[in-house]
Amino acid sequence: PVDEKPFRAHVTLGRGIVLPEDFQREMLPDCTARQEVISIALMQSTRVGGALTYTPVAVVPLASAAL
Repeated sequence: PVDEKPFRAHVTLGRGIVLPEDFQREMLPDCTARQEVISIALMQSTRVGGALTYTPVAVVPLASAAL
């Protein structure tokens, strides 16, 4: 343990994003994206030289949708 807070699983979609003051949700394009997921990884994030570094702790391959 390195933190007093309890562990909370999450997915980081962005870090350090700064939006302009006049940002409105309507400014985002209307789009749909698809991504095939072939594995799930548990990552450890640590700071190395001031930069976040992600190291895989465990990786679980998933069954291919093509099978």
